Amino acid sequence: QAHIDKALKLTPGAPIVHVEHANIVLLLKGSKGEGAAAAAYEAATRCTPMDAMEQLDARYAAAQIE
Repeated sequence: QAHIDKALKLTPGAPIVHVEHANIVLLLKGSKGEGAAAAAYEAATRCTPMDAMEQLDARYAAAQIE
């Protein structure tokens, strides 16, 4: 968790950080972490993509919410 917190602090505008945060929450907490994971995916969709890869990450996050 400390590594994710540091990544979020260093690069809060990168969608992949939020996507990976969601993935880790789901991995560690399972269905109990679905709310936190959804919030992280939503945060990823609110990021402004800087390149094509970040756009894909944001779209992936949006698809996970649906």
